[in-house]
Amino acid sequence: MSYLVLARKYRPSTFEEVVEQSHVTQTLQNAVQSRRVAHAILFSGPRGTGKTTVARVLAKAMNCYEGPTPTPCNQCRSCKDIAAGSAVDVLEVDGASNNGVEHIRELRDKVQYRPAHSRYKIYIIDEVHMLSTAAFNALLKTLEEPPEHVLFMFATTEPHKIPITILSRCQRHDLRRIKLEAITQHLQKLCDQENIPIKTEFLSMVAREAGGSMRDALSLLDQVMVCAGDQEEGQDEHDVLDILGVLDRKTIFDLSSAIIEGNIPDALDVLHDTYDRGHDLKKMIVDLIEHFRNLLLVKIGKKIDRLVNVPAHEIKQMQNQIKSVTPHYINQIFDGLFQDEIFVRYAPQPKLALEKTLVKIASIQPVLDLDSLIEKIDLLQQTIEKNPAASISPPRTEPHVPEPQKIPVPERKVAQVAEPVSTPSIPPVEQTVKIEQTEKKSIEKKISKQEKPKNQTLSEGPFHDDGDSLDIIQKKLITRICKQTPVTAPLFKDATIKERSADKITIEINGPPFYFNRIKDKHDELKSIIDDFFKQSLSIEWLQGKEAESALEIQKKRMEKEQNLKQAARQHPLVQEAVRLFNGKIIDVKILKSKS
Repeated sequence: MSYLVLARKYRPSTFEEVVEQSHVTQTLQNAVQSRRVAHAILFSGPRGTGKTTVARVLAKAMNCYEGPTPTPCNQCRSCKDIAAGSAVDVLEVDGASNNGVEHIRELRDKVQYRPAHSRYKIYIIDEVHMLSTAAFNALLKTLEEPPEHVLFMFATTEPHKIPITILSRCQRHDLRRIKLEAITQHLQKLCDQENIPIKTEFLSMVAREAGGSMRDALSLLDQVMVCAGDQEEGQDEHDVLDILGVLDRKTIFDLSSAIIEGNIPDALDVLHDTYDRGHDLKKMIVDLIEHFRNLLLVKIGKKIDRLVNVPAHEIKQMQNQIKSVTPHYINQIFDGLFQDEIFVRYAPQPKLALEKTLVKIASIQPVLDLDSLIEKIDLLQQTIEKNPAASISPPRTEPHVPEPQKIPVPERKVAQVAEPVSTPSIPPVEQTVKIEQTEKKSIEKKISKQEKPKNQTLSEGPFHDDGDSLDIIQKKLITRICKQTPVTAPLFKDATIKERSADKITIEINGPPFYFNRIKDKHDELKSIIDDFFKQSLSIEWLQGKEAESALEIQKKRMEKEQNLKQAARQHPLVQEAVRLFNGKIIDVKILKSKS
């Protein structure tokens, strides 16, 4: 007898043996137990997750001699025939090859006959989405009101391609992609039954490469088992990787570490070594994208076990790899790889395209995100406010005023000229000394002003004159705010004082909502500055003005202005007269830019 592959040998024969699909199997068991099984059931989900298998088990449950029962015996004639695929009352139809209307008409004619020796005649149509529109239409009436002895079971990987008229007549069950841990555990169980020693990390590689498909995992496991042969020590890692056609995890970790560290030579060296070993570079960038996606989720640190489908020891290795980097930096690299993947996939020379991508992303410099930048600015401002002299101003020293020096008077020589020449007058030494003394007093006066304490008393008076207009007060106030809190200077760029009364001031903040929110957060600090400016305690009302015009709006207005100017130029009387005289036409109008 020919060898029976693992996918067929260990195909589930009961609902309990189906891996990771309890939400479907439990529902069907309850339906069988309560005799509420629908006459048309649709199983959908990724390939290799058990759609056809569950349909076969349900057929056993409905036709078992001890049933209908949620636990078929697998010993009666009906159960054995269904397991062998030879049951005359359970017909499996391939929808991809029997997709014509004539095949459905033939099926529709046969459903009228009662089953030969079973309780139900069951039709299992695989890849049902491949049926033609005419075939679906021919099936509609039979599917809506089938004979009482007929059950339809459909399986598909693409339920969106099935007409809504068919979907509305079926009870739908969606099977899920199987988790990595569940596949690994199931493979380990089968290896123990087959008495073949395989390392757990190799089984994890097989499970990861299967992509959530149990059938694919079993097919790959068959290859790995053959690779071992009669070796007692089991498989070699490189042999397993070659069979699976995947990169070892060490290569992925080495390459990602070189990228994170910005080490371009090491990154290119790993790429060249991988290329020399004959690996698919298009698959390599996909693996790299998935790795940085996992790194980002590990760095965020929430729901790692659920979102990152890798073994626990790799998660610890990832945590060590990204200790010194921020999530924002990892996301920059992830974004660069994701954008360039399509270029590498379709490039005539994938190696050159991937080299270009690695150089680009390894050159990315870590940048601070906006929140961190704001925190650092606020911290710097607090430090400046606590100790302004030590933070901003250099050590103050008395200005050195040089002693006046005598100016040497050159010897006068009388030149023979036709007309008298006026010579520049040289100030006497006494006048020079007076000028320098005046400059010294001016410097000392400025220094004394700078050394005045920050918090002045009320007796010194406000920082503006009572006769100043609102515009002048606004200019002085905003200048003072920007000087004392430089971090808020951009926020007050377009601010205006709308109203000023004896005990209240209203200030409008024009710009993005972010400006208004930041100013409200710093209300207490700004109120202190404004009260100090007016030398009285004022009630401050902040108004949110209009948002600044976006670049698109500015561009739109500029284009409208240019169009109006061009139109005016075309309609100018002198231009019209010139066109008439020369019997010509206006080809284009150019607007000359002003030199000012």
